[in-house]
Amino acid sequence: MTDRDRRTIRYGAAGLAVLAGALCAAALTDGVGNTLATALIGGGLLAIVIFVLRDMGLVDTSGKPEPRQPSRNGSDPDRESTAGASQPDHPPRQARRTVSVRRPDRMRGRRRRLR
Repeated sequence: MTDRDRRTIRYGAAGLAVLAGALCAAALTDGVGNTLATALIGGGLLAIVIFVLRDMGLVDTSGKPEPRQPSRNGSDPDRESTAGASQPDHPPRQARRTVSVRRPDRMRGRRRRLR
């Protein structure tokens, strides 16, 4: 069975659930029919959205988590913060640079004056 066949079966089953829910809503007008229709339509639409996300690669389908890659900037998100402790292997941080910017002629919301 190819991936295309599996995809057709998945989307077909979800589409049939939505269609069955619509038929239940049309045929059965009591409380049980409405509840059944809501469950079938909602479940089918949710399944379709999950299948689309899985096909696009936005949802991971494997059960085992992949090992984390170290970040590019060298920070470790799993490490506990050591704000007070000194770290001899890291150089001290440099002071922030400042830029001198001229104040605008008018502030936001004020009209421009004619001179």
